[in-house]
Amino acid sequence: MEQIIRAVLDGLESQEAVLLTWGNTQGFFTETELRNTISQVLHNHPLDANGLTSFGIAKVMIDRGLLLRHQQNGVSVFRTRMAEAV
Repeated sequence: MEQIIRAVLDGLESQEAVLLTWGNTQGFFTETELRNTISQVLHNHPLDANGLTSFGIAKVMIDRGLLLRHQQNGVSVFRTRMAEAV
């Protein structure tokens, strides 16, 4: 699971870094974008992904403070600790 979490965090932070480079600190991931990123990582790491779900990975990341959930217009959106710190 740890390898999956690191890969998901790397993927999300890479996407955020593009916006942060240009000074955009207001970016968030929708639930769909988050699930798509996690699903892609699970697909790319089939041996480590046995029995893991995108929901389960997101929950662990939120519980560990690696991913933060916010509400925007009544919808849950997400950002990593890196983007939150900026």
